[in-house]
Amino acid sequence: MKEYKSILKFFAKICLVLAVSLLLIFIANLFYVKYGIWHDEESCRFYNIPDKIDVCNFGNSHAYYGFSYEQYPDNGFNFAQTGQLFGVDKIVLDNYIDRLSDGAIVFINVSYISMLNEVDRSTDINKPEGVRYYRILPKKDIPDYSLFTDICYHWCPVLTSYDYFLDTIYDFVRGKGPERPVSYLDDSKFADAAYKTYEKHYERRKENDGSIMWCEEKIDSLENIVEALRGKNVNIFLITLPTSREYLDCFEEYSDGYLSRFDEKVREIAEKYGIEYLDYGTDARICDNHRYFRDADHMNQDGATAFMNILKDEVIDAYLSK
Repeated sequence: MKEYKSILKFFAKICLVLAVSLLLIFIANLFYVKYGIWHDEESCRFYNIPDKIDVCNFGNSHAYYGFSYEQYPDNGFNFAQTGQLFGVDKIVLDNYIDRLSDGAIVFINVSYISMLNEVDRSTDINKPEGVRYYRILPKKDIPDYSLFTDICYHWCPVLTSYDYFLDTIYDFVRGKGPERPVSYLDDSKFADAAYKTYEKHYERRKENDGSIMWCEEKIDSLENIVEALRGKNVNIFLITLPTSREYLDCFEEYSDGYLSRFDEKVREIAEKYGIEYLDYGTDARICDNHRYFRDADHMNQDGATAFMNILKDEVIDAYLSK
């Protein structure tokens, strides 16, 4: 009998330890989600999507870094992700399209490389890769779905964010939010960085005969996005965001007229669907200011703020006031 009671006490202690541990993890996760710096990670923004969206965008890293909705905190959202292709944009749109309000403004970012073949030709443009999509999409849209990964990255992110959690405690104790210094690229490095970026984006995509090919699958996905949005009462814009002047100069000098062909292709798609193409790619108000760029082709926080002020004055306010 004594041995039986000892075993019961032992298991009771184990259960108590487990219960206390789970309770502490639950409390830590609540604290982390409410006060943490998890919102700095791309995918964690999706925890706070407005129920009613009046202005938003889709796209890759250029849009992720280039759109800022500080002036529209309750009705604006950036759906872009680094490395996100049109096929995945479409999947994301399908899951959140019902949140678009009547008359909403939707910007679809088309960067200079968005419609080109991938360097890795095995890339599946319709496959949302990486654990970040566990926080964005339902399990039906996630290849090789794992419940364990879902728990760790979606439902209980504190389990995979130990360093961020400690930073959150530090920020909470001192009564301040995380510091986010603006990233700049040193002026002396711009020309070299621009060519290396151009080479990665363009030269490495060339076929064996030196030609550059459009990726028809990407273009089809872009058109699928437009067609889905046309079923809603929204204002659709294709848009190219500003990049640095040095990056543009590399295309002008080495690409044998690619920027003109790109412009023609985007305008062809816009005309096909009767929508507007906003070409800010060479806008001198942004392109000629190094302080607006984190690297040769992505805007930093200051650049995004300046660009959004331009977009607000020239496009957004005119449509939202209707």
